[in-house]
Amino acid sequence: MTLKLEINNGFRLFMPYINRHLALHSVKVPSNIFGIFLLSDLSISYFDQYIYLGMTPTFLAPAVGVAVEPYTEFMLYTPEQLN
Repeated sequence: MTLKLEINNGFRLFMPYINRHLALHSVKVPSNIFGIFLLSDLSISYFDQYIYLGMTPTFLAPAVGVAVEPYTEFMLYTPEQLN
C-alpha cells in the first residue's frame, strides 16, 4: 500500500470524528483587512472533494483631502529642484 493510499484511507476512516470536532468550533473571518479592504458575501462550499471559499473584496478609498508628504530622503533632487 502506498503512503498516499494510507493517508486517504485514514482520513476516510476518521472523517466523522474530525467533522464532529470541527462542528464545535467556529471560524472567524475578518471583515476589514488593514482598513484597506472590506470583505463581504462570504460563502463556503464543497464539491468533488474540493473546498471553495468565496468572498467579495471592496476597496476602501482614503479620505478626501488627506495630503501625503513626499519621502525625499533618498531622492537625488527635491521636487523644488526639478521645477
